[in-house]
Amino acid sequence: MSKLYFITVFMCACVGGVFAQQRTLEALQLADALGEAMLHNTSLAQASLDQNIAHAQFGSSTAAFLPQVNLSYTSTLTNNPLMVFGNKMVQGIVTANDFDPILLNNPSDYQNHNAMVSVVQPILNPDILFQRRAANIQQEVYDFKKQYTQSYITFEVKKTYYQLLLNYEALEVLKQAFRTTEEANNSVSNFYQQGLVTKADVLNAQVYKSSIESQLLATQHSIEALSDQLSVLMNRETMATYTVQADTNYRTIPDEGAYVYSAARADFMAYNKTVESYDKMIQASRFSLSPRLNAFGNYQSNSNTFGFGNGSYYVGLQVSMDVFKGLTNYHKIAVQKFQRNKIALELKTEQVRAQTEIESAKRSMRDIHVRMQLTQASISQAKEALKLTQDRYTEGLVKTTDLLTSQNLLAQQELALSKIYFEYNVTVSYLSFLTNQNQ
Repeated sequence: MSKLYFITVFMCACVGGVFAQQRTLEALQLADALGEAMLHNTSLAQASLDQNIAHAQFGSSTAAFLPQVNLSYTSTLTNNPLMVFGNKMVQGIVTANDFDPILLNNPSDYQNHNAMVSVVQPILNPDILFQRRAANIQQEVYDFKKQYTQSYITFEVKKTYYQLLLNYEALEVLKQAFRTTEEANNSVSNFYQQGLVTKADVLNAQVYKSSIESQLLATQHSIEALSDQLSVLMNRETMATYTVQADTNYRTIPDEGAYVYSAARADFMAYNKTVESYDKMIQASRFSLSPRLNAFGNYQSNSNTFGFGNGSYYVGLQVSMDVFKGLTNYHKIAVQKFQRNKIALELKTEQVRAQTEIESAKRSMRDIHVRMQLTQASISQAKEALKLTQDRYTEGLVKTTDLLTSQNLLAQQELALSKIYFEYNVTVSYLSFLTNQNQ
């Protein structure tokens, strides 16, 4: 059993090594990541398709102005007395003999071949006009939705990029801590061989080294996972591990007053346009009971043989209106009003939530700024304390655990500062998103 276990572990390690080798290192700038996401992100592609659908639906509403034309060719065979006589009339071949009662009452089989073109020209249809206006507003709705999607994707790319940057900074801190730990570990081993320290000191140093190694491994895995997230946002299929660097805006202190609530945010505008669209649809439903005026006409050719024969036309104007449709229209308008009010309420809720989130993010900025200053001061103190501890350790005045504690404290403070910078820049990016500055 143990032999099989070791074989399995070995095979898994080999397979893992093969997959690990498939990942390539690739340098990635934030501007490049944003540009590629704007071009290839699948959510943006879906938003563009929604735009195209809205434009196509608006295009179909031109039926309110354009004529409807129909062509047909119909062949019939009948011995119905009325239809036979009527066919002869439209064919223009009626003679005196056709009025013979015997022929009128008992005609032979008779053919008619009818070619016809029919035209219906809308003139005044108020309900369709308002439906067209609603479709036009829907185009704007999806335009704003795409803008909001672009703003959100921008925020997501920035957040993921800054997370990746944080992990690289953490990796450097851990590597430095590991090098320092290795040196301390070697010193402890030498002191132990000289009988200057106890076995417990050696074990403490080894435990601390293993802890740093574990953190290094976890950070590397996190870098790969975040690289995969960036690939998804950019719609890349390659398994790449991205190397990143701080952009010019990273670790800067922006003016808090630059971030103010904007009612013109893309999602708010989409809500407003949706409400406006519902208003037009309600008007369309109301006018569906109003008179409609349309022109119509046709031209047809009739022959008793296959082909074309005697021609005639038929034209006219029609005024029509629905007087009563069983309260269908009344309930349809009621539903549309409720839907409109629901959207208006959602808009108000989102606006209040946005204002709350903006103020909360600003408070976070102030809090992070204070923590940043405190942590920077702590790092200076930790560096000074570590130097003093190293000097005293060399002189044999402090224990190994004291040195390891000092090293660990400095590493933790440096990691904390990196996390604070990350929090700060994500907060700034989120404020840009909330205040319509990612457009």
